[in-house]
Amino acid sequence: MRYWLIDHEGQLSSTQLGPGEDQQLQLIVPGGYWKASQLEQGEFGLLSEAVTPGFDFDDMQLAKLEQMQQDFPALIDKIQRFIKP
Repeated sequence: MRYWLIDHEGQLSSTQLGPGEDQQLQLIVPGGYWKASQLEQGEFGLLSEAVTPGFDFDDMQLAKLEQMQQDFPALIDKIQRFIKP
């Protein structure tokens, strides 16, 4: 599974999650980052998150296409597939 991140400066990065070579079992994602996951092979994957100091739905925001086009115009071709209509 690949995990995609956009940081506060608008930089897109990705990390391959898994137990293999050049993969990571865990990933720390700072608050305020946009994130998405992508299953690259196989039929299913399992992703788990631990949130600290705690999760509150009021603090969560789902990406909207218009907002992402405005905030990250240079990335929209790469990230549009992760945004639900």
